[in-house]
Amino acid sequence: MRRTEWMAKIASRQLKQQQLTHVYNGLFPGLVYCSTFWYKSNERSIRVALILASATLASAIAYGIKHMNKAGGVSAWRWLFIKGIPSVISAFFVCFFLPDFPDDAKWPTVQERDLAVHACVSRAAKTCSRP
Repeated sequence: MRRTEWMAKIASRQLKQQQLTHVYNGLFPGLVYCSTFWYKSNERSIRVALILASATLASAIAYGIKHMNKAGGVSAWRWLFIKGIPSVISAFFVCFFLPDFPDDAKWPTVQERDLAVHACVSRAAKTCSRP
C-alpha cells in the first residue's frame, strides 16, 4: 500500500469518527435534561447511573462485534448495523409515544400525574408546566 493511500484511509476513518461523535454529543445531556421533568434530583442520580451503565454495556457489545468479522458470513461493520436495528425501532416509538412533560402523559393515573406535576413545579423548573 502506498503512503498516500494509507494516509487517505486514516483521514477517512477519522472523519467518520468525528461525524459519529457529533451525532452522539447531544444524547447524554438530552437524556439528563428530559429526566429533570420526571424525577427529583435524588431520584435522578440512579437514572443517570443507569444511562452511563448502558453506554458501557453498548461499548462492550460493540467491542465484541468488532471481533465477529466473517461470523455467519457477515463482515464486522455490518454486524453493527444489525445491532442498531433495535435502537432505530425504539427511537421511533420514543419520538412519537414518550410524552415531553408529566402533564401530557396518558399512562399514569390522575393522582400519579398530579404528584409528578406538583413535584416538578415545586422544584421551580420553569419549563415543567406550560403557561
